[in-house]
Amino acid sequence: MVEDPIQARKVLDASGYKGEAVTILYNTNEQNKAIAESIQTMWSNALGVNVDLTNQETKVFYDTREKGEYQVACANWIADFADPVNFLDVFTTKDNDAQYHKPEYNALVAAAHKEVDPLKRWAILHEAEKMLFDDYVIIPLYYTTQVLVVNPKFKGYFCSPMGTIDLIKAYKEK
Repeated sequence: MVEDPIQARKVLDASGYKGEAVTILYNTNEQNKAIAESIQTMWSNALGVNVDLTNQETKVFYDTREKGEYQVACANWIADFADPVNFLDVFTTKDNDAQYHKPEYNALVAAAHKEVDPLKRWAILHEAEKMLFDDYVIIPLYYTTQVLVVNPKFKGYFCSPMGTIDLIKAYKEK
């Protein structure tokens, strides 16, 4: 994605936005607060949008999100397995936190589950992801990373694509 405040303003205007404040909901955590404050500043500076922040204790926050009682809510997701469908499935369920209910999207994800040709499957998944972006359901902000520093004498370990480290066969070289 490319930052494009002019296009963002056009989309905002086309949405019927009339200058009212937008509220971002986030749960109690210093990192989440910093992210919400950064969004508040960026949207204000780039788009002229007045952004209010609402902080809730985590249990209340999840309940509010589940009920769909928010305008914009911060959320994160860590995949359970290394496949894009792990992220896309979240938006197909009847009671997803984003309150996103689009039969065309659900059909794409269902088709991806059935497709055996990897290239065709990848294209279907890409189309489903694009739909989430085009419908402004998600705004990815960052991806968590994990740094692994290993002594060159340490051998036999395995690090999965998910970041899990298996030390069962690990040993130190003499």
